[in-house]
Amino acid sequence: MLFLRRQRRGRGRDSLIDITLFAERAFSAAVLVQFLVIFALTGFSLFASQYLQLIVGLGPLEAGLWLLIPAIAAGAGAVLAPSLSKIVSTGAIIAGGLALIAVGAATMAFIQPDSGLPLLVVGMSLLALGVGASSTLNSDIVLTAAAPEKAGAASALSETGAELGGAVGIAILGTIGSTVYRHRLEDALPPDTPPDIAGPASETVGGGMTVADYLPPPLDSALREIAAAGFVDGLTLAATWSALGMGAAAIVVCLLLRTRPTGVETGPSQA
Repeated sequence: MLFLRRQRRGRGRDSLIDITLFAERAFSAAVLVQFLVIFALTGFSLFASQYLQLIVGLGPLEAGLWLLIPAIAAGAGAVLAPSLSKIVSTGAIIAGGLALIAVGAATMAFIQPDSGLPLLVVGMSLLALGVGASSTLNSDIVLTAAAPEKAGAASALSETGAELGGAVGIAILGTIGSTVYRHRLEDALPPDTPPDIAGPASETVGGGMTVADYLPPPLDSALREIAAAGFVDGLTLAATWSALGMGAAAIVVCLLLRTRPTGVETGPSQA
């Protein structure tokens, strides 16, 4: 509150953030969208890489190659969105992108330790497709909603929203995943488990899998199953809440941008 008050008093060259930009409904919606899409993309990329390597058992290179499919989907969304905006309103496309992110997250909410690649790749591809479509048109709204002399400040605020979304995505989704994993593992491990095993194993799924490598059969397999189940429980809970949140955000953004015209010319995606 003190910061906002100071910015209001320091309008002009002395203000760090021109908060009058947020008086424009379209600009506020655009910054919110930029925050949300990077929130989802960054948070679930963290889950996806761990799932492919630690649960499915792929190597780093193979896991990275599989994650090229969502990257291609993001590019497809970025290419198709400007053409689609000639016949569908910009607000509807951006809200539709958020809805696709929600569908992708909902798909990943059904992942199980033995699901393998399909659900994760499909879910991440839908999510990335929504990110590509939303971010492309969103960049245009940021610049056109502000006065020409404020275009630089508007673009900077949008980029800050994206950076904040990435940090918060890792923080919130990562915290959900690690908290659920830790509780699941502590409940599943026998009470007499030595501290030098229980401690590292309960910190992260990577720690659990590493500790399992040093245990004799069948303890190694049992610990891997427990660690995998705990990690997937955290992933599915984060995906469920993200699907609900993104679905609600799609409705809000659709209402905020309902007056945006069709046929908006856009520049390259800044996703």
